[in-house]
Amino acid sequence: MAALLATWSSMDPGEGPEHAPPLGYRGVTLRAPDGRRWSAYAGVVSLESESRTDHRVDAGRSFEATLLASAPPELLPEIDLTD
Repeated sequence: MAALLATWSSMDPGEGPEHAPPLGYRGVTLRAPDGRRWSAYAGVVSLESESRTDHRVDAGRSFEATLLASAPPELLPEIDLTD
């Protein structure tokens, strides 16, 4: 979690994400025990809390890659983040 928080803090503010396609990869989401929810897709990370939603630019998609790498390998299909 510390790596994700550090990456989040280093990213520039941005606009909301584009809409994910109806089929295929739609990004990755993490819900923290305190209720915060991070969603990463297409170079944008959104952080939702009870009172607000913030968006950051994930230009290198490092937040998204770090979050995906934290999941048990048997739960994830192989994907290409270079699109």
